[in-house]
Amino acid sequence: MTCDQDQDPRIITVIGMASFVTCDCDLDVFDHDPACQGRTATQITELVWDPEAPHAVALLDYEDLGDASDFEPVRVFALELLEQGLIGQATGGTIAVAPVGAGWIAITLNPHRADLSTIYAPRALVEDFAREARTRIPAVAGIDADWDAALVAILGAAS
Repeated sequence: MTCDQDQDPRIITVIGMASFVTCDCDLDVFDHDPACQGRTATQITELVWDPEAPHAVALLDYEDLGDASDFEPVRVFALELLEQGLIGQATGGTIAVAPVGAGWIAITLNPHRADLSTIYAPRALVEDFAREARTRIPAVAGIDADWDAALVAILGAAS
């Protein structure tokens, strides 16, 4: 895939969205209390791959509050950890990735602490993200993507 100069060269995949109440209203009367109307926000979680750091993945959270947004970078970790987590439990420092249930991936922040938090993402989205990121690494890292030719060159030189 080629990118125009005007295009964002990053891969950005939304893996989670949740709506929540932003006021202290009693949830039983939330829909009927005029003071609470419009007092919700949407939290969006994204995986981001950037060609400036081709072997890394950023996990970003932000809240869309309508008139303002609160952006919070959560973690940066190895693309390889994300890929290993598609197969089985993978832990690296303050993040763990593992398949859970049918069709889901759990990305857990602070897995060894009481204040851990887990984001559940559709497995297909994470697989597509990882596959696309992996295919772009050779181009941005200056690696020859013709593995067959490289193997023939190595084996030919050895004989």
